[in-house]
Amino acid sequence: MRYFLVILLIPFLLTSPPASGAIGSGTASQRELSGGTKQLLEKANAGNTQAQYELGLLYLDGELVRRDYAQSAQWMKKAAAQGYPEAGATLGYMYMQGMGVTQDYAEALKWLRQDAERNDVAWAQYNLAMLYRNGQGTDVDYNAARIWFIKSAAQGYLSAYENLGLIYERGLGVEQDYLEAFKWFMEAAEYGSVYAQYSVGYFFHLGLGVHKNYEEAMRWYQQAAAENDPEALNEIGVMYHNGEGVAQDYVQAALWYKRAVAQGNMIAAYNLGRLYYHGQGVAQDYDEAFDLLIDAADYGDASAQFYVGYMYQQGRGTARDAKQATDWYKKSAAQGNPEAISNLRTMTTGGHTAAPEMPLSLNHIMVTPSAP
Repeated sequence: MRYFLVILLIPFLLTSPPASGAIGSGTASQRELSGGTKQLLEKANAGNTQAQYELGLLYLDGELVRRDYAQSAQWMKKAAAQGYPEAGATLGYMYMQGMGVTQDYAEALKWLRQDAERNDVAWAQYNLAMLYRNGQGTDVDYNAARIWFIKSAAQGYLSAYENLGLIYERGLGVEQDYLEAFKWFMEAAEYGSVYAQYSVGYFFHLGLGVHKNYEEAMRWYQQAAAENDPEALNEIGVMYHNGEGVAQDYVQAALWYKRAVAQGNMIAAYNLGRLYYHGQGVAQDYDEAFDLLIDAADYGDASAQFYVGYMYQQGRGTARDAKQATDWYKKSAAQGNPEAISNLRTMTTGGHTAAPEMPLSLNHIMVTPSAP
């Protein structure tokens, strides 16, 4: 069974303020300040907005002096109140993260909007889009998020390209449009975004918005895999497993899955667990299969939950346990897995339960588990 189009990876990450470069940041008292930074403090106290901003960065970064987020926030407020470029963006980020201030998304929205509108700061526009996208400090507004992502992307902000690709791929506030999504991902991929490189490969792999092209899929996956991107590593394993654009090779599939598992990819854990269960590309090993499959099952994969239920029922790789089998079948059945539904029914009637089979193709993208 495959799961499509629920993207787990980096989609909407916050972007932190850029480093202060030569200035550094963070100090606790005037006694700790060097000669140059003492002069900076004097200028800041005299109302110089650039000095206030730079002093705020000193406290924020903690490179030349001791880090102090509260002091940083105080100086950023002074500079931002006078409209100094990037002070509002930095202060907004600090409110988003609760750094030196009480976390307050409404305040974050206010300060980010100031720099996004007045000073055209790209990363302020990006984080402002994030707040609209996530409904933090405001109602969820995908259209506003898209507009601000576009403004940020127009200045070359790479994460904005990635998020625009996701907006069109998932149809957030717009009609789902794989071609438009592909265009944004391709733009980011060509600028070196590893996530976008993986996404371009995925679109070529499944033929989303473009003609299916296994050669191009493998090429883009390989670029992302060179940076140890876990999803790309898994997808290369899938291509070897299914013989998509390459000769079918379970040994190679297992090797790529292992690399993905080492990076924490739970779909790869599921795919590799099935290889161990069925003894394809690796020696059959129910203990190893169980360890891998239960990790994926804990993460929320319905098919892995079915496997774990069956292994508990049969005592393969673990002690036989009818209650555990029933519990895992229920979890899988709640997500609509037909084999789990069938086995759950037959366990209560005494009928024959279905054993896991090795399907022709393996999972690509896992459904995100709900919060408990």
